[in-house]
Amino acid sequence: MTDLRYRLLGLAAGVLGSGIAAAGDVDHRQALELRRSGVILPLETMLATVQDRYPESTVVEVELEQEARGFIYDIEIFNAAGELRELELDARTGEILQDALED
Repeated sequence: MTDLRYRLLGLAAGVLGSGIAAAGDVDHRQALELRRSGVILPLETMLATVQDRYPESTVVEVELEQEARGFIYDIEIFNAAGELRELELDARTGEILQDALED
């Protein structure tokens, strides 16, 4: 894993561990338990998927949310072109469900 990925993991862990939870957001304690029980994939797996799609990206924000369709990682990045993108990934399978340009 590259130094960039470690920095991204640190940023994302800080965001998930911030303790700020809105409706539907999963806090860091819940996320850890879900991961340990095998319900969701590790955040590292999600970040690797995003990094594969956007190799020169910078993670801006990471949230784990519980929605009617299941647990969703919501990851915002700046890509190499400087565009702000929001990706939604299925936390159970790692599948990219949405990849949209943010306004």
